[in-house]
Amino acid sequence: MALLNIYRFIANHPLTRDRKISAFIRWLRWQIGSRVLGWPVAVPFVNNTRLLAKSGITGATGNIYCGLHEFEDMGFVLHFLRPGDLFVDIGANIGAYSILASATGAHMISFEPVPATFEAFLDNIHLNRLETHVDARSQAVGRASGVLEMIADQDTTNQALRA
Repeated sequence: MALLNIYRFIANHPLTRDRKISAFIRWLRWQIGSRVLGWPVAVPFVNNTRLLAKSGITGATGNIYCGLHEFEDMGFVLHFLRPGDLFVDIGANIGAYSILASATGAHMISFEPVPATFEAFLDNIHLNRLETHVDARSQAVGRASGVLEMIADQDTTNQALRA
C-alpha cells in the first residue's frame, strides 16, 4: 500500500506529471543509494540550498523525488516572501520550509519540539550556513505553557499526544 501511495504521489505531483520517468528514476536511485550508504546525504534543494536526507525522512525525500514536496504551500512561500521578511515555522521538522524561506532572503523563527528532529534541523541550518538567519527553538508552540507528551517516531506526522 505504501508503495502505491508513493507512486500516486509522484505520478500526480504538479512538477512531475510531464516527467514521470525521471521522477521515478530519482526515487529508485534514492531508494538504492540511501540504503547502500546508510548515512545522511546533502541533496540539492532550492536556490543553491541543500537538505540533509536519509532513508525514511519524508520531509526531505519528497523533495528529492518531486522538487517541492508540498507544491502549493512551498510555492506560496517562494513567491510570497521577500528579502528581510519574517517567516515563522511552527513544527519545523528537518527545516525544509525554513531552508526554502531562507532562499527568498527572509529571516526565520523556527520551532521544533522533538529533540532528534530538532538536531536534524540544526544540521540543515549549519549545512546552509543560516545560523544568522534562523532563530531555531527546540520547543512546541501552543495556547498555554506546560509539559507536552509527543509522538516522536512518525517523521512528518509527529504530534502532541495530549495537552
